[in-house]
Amino acid sequence: MAMENGNGERRNDFGILIDECGDAIGDEIREQEQSRLSNYRIVTIPLDVARADVEISVAGSLIYVQEITGSASVRLSESKNSLLSLNRYGQIQTAFTRLFLTNTAQADRKVILLIADDASFSAATDPLAPRVASAYKYQSFDLNTVRANVDISAIMGIDNNNPGLGFTVVSLDGVATLRLGTDADDLIDLETGLALNDFSFPALFLTNAQQPGLTLKLFVPR
Repeated sequence: MAMENGNGERRNDFGILIDECGDAIGDEIREQEQSRLSNYRIVTIPLDVARADVEISVAGSLIYVQEITGSASVRLSESKNSLLSLNRYGQIQTAFTRLFLTNTAQADRKVILLIADDASFSAATDPLAPRVASAYKYQSFDLNTVRANVDISAIMGIDNNNPGLGFTVVSLDGVATLRLGTDADDLIDLETGLALNDFSFPALFLTNAQQPGLTLKLFVPR
């Protein structure tokens, strides 16, 4: 439940400041209305209190990390799903019904998230400290094409000098696998929401049978 204080600020039960953007002024909002895009909201979360999978009641299809001065991670929709580092992923694009937040107690630190539905926001060219990744690549693959250990490194913008720093399966309608590093490494079965963090690799190899009309969407920071 959101509560309003004497300053007109709205905070939820966890003390999180919520700034909702409704039918507002400005070209960008009018553009959203013309495109029939849902409104977005900005959620400010102080990190001074330790959390372990604390549920945050927000839903959408895109999370954009507007600012982060400490370190924090989230799980999407269910507490059993993979933990995603907000320091490593500047943008997470997949549908979710709620967030589960995990962070250590960090005095005077915070994270500001822009939560949107069917909207698109560009990341800053200068990564927000203390992020590790300096860029990212979001790519969709049509599974109508048969692939057997096809090297997709160039498409994802990674090589020996610019390795990938983990990956997230944003969405997967069919069946596909990846190998990381070389075409002889172990196959990784993919599923929507799968995220592997905290390691680097210079190459990605994709394998999939022909699946007309189905797609794989990958997010790779580097």
